[in-house]
Amino acid sequence: MEAVRATITHRTGIAQTRMLSREEMDNDAYRFKAALSDIRTGHSVRSRRDGVALRAAASAIRREVDGLEQKIKEDIGVMRHDIEIETNNRKAETRSDMKRFDIAREEINNKFTISLGDLRTEIEGAKWDATRRAIAIILTLVIIGVVLSSMGSKPAVPVPPAKPAMVDAGVGPEDEDGLKEAEEELDRLLSEVEERKRRQVGRHEAEGRI
Repeated sequence: MEAVRATITHRTGIAQTRMLSREEMDNDAYRFKAALSDIRTGHSVRSRRDGVALRAAASAIRREVDGLEQKIKEDIGVMRHDIEIETNNRKAETRSDMKRFDIAREEINNKFTISLGDLRTEIEGAKWDATRRAIAIILTLVIIGVVLSSMGSKPAVPVPPAKPAMVDAGVGPEDEDGLKEAEEELDRLLSEVEERKRRQVGRHEAEGRI
């Protein structure tokens, strides 16, 4: 029992030493309230400062954004102006290229038309020359046929070579050469026919003598 009492007494003394008095508790409460008030004041001051700083930063950012927006608008305007100038230059170059192309096409068409006209003229001239040559050859063949038919029905009589009564005013040097060749061929054929007639007459006379 004595030991229990001694332990209780000892612990009671320790508890009394650790217990605060009312005055100390009031002081601690006052100091706590003062510290809390200081904390609140500091927090509000820091909040105000942070708000002012944030507003200043937001204003600066807004000014920068406005400046960037204005600069972007100016750059877009300059780019649009440059694009319009480049487009107009390109249109002008395209028009000039089209004009040059049209001029070149007209020149080619004119040259082609002139060349086609020259070619048609040459073709018509060649046709006319061929027609005249064909007419000359046909006339020569007709004369040869008439002469041969007349020689076959009549005794052999030396026939002078037929000469054209008149020469076509449009006959050129090549046609004259063709006519000369036809006349020479006609003379040669007539000579051969006369030679054959003479041989036949001589053969008949020899047979009559025998």
